[in-house]
Amino acid sequence: RALGELNDEEDVFDLNEDTETDAQRKTKTSRLEFANAEFLIAARLKPSNNSGNSNNAKLSGLSDWVPVAQLCITRHRSDSPFQHLPTAISLQRRELYAASKISAPMFSQTDPSSLEYSAEPMNSFG
Repeated sequence: RALGELNDEEDVFDLNEDTETDAQRKTKTSRLEFANAEFLIAARLKPSNNSGNSNNAKLSGLSDWVPVAQLCITRHRSDSPFQHLPTAISLQRRELYAASKISAPMFSQTDPSSLEYSAEPMNSFG
């Protein structure tokens, strides 16, 4: 309908009226209680898997950390940004392995259990 046709009582509302409900106030307040923590995830071949047979000798270039993903964790403001990080990495291992193979195709020659992951806060990178 055109703006001039808003004659029904149900279509009229007062913009100055405080229409926020208690539930909306609680939702807004609860959103302020949470914060995001962003981390850069890197992967490398575990040092114990980096020596020995000739296949591992070919993969020796994977002993350095390779950035593979960015991880964002929503946490309660009272929690440490690092508190839930080990659990988040553990829960995302399959996705991190897939991202590792995209970042460095040599990772596709490894077993997922032969990789280890590290995390650094995104704000530590300028």
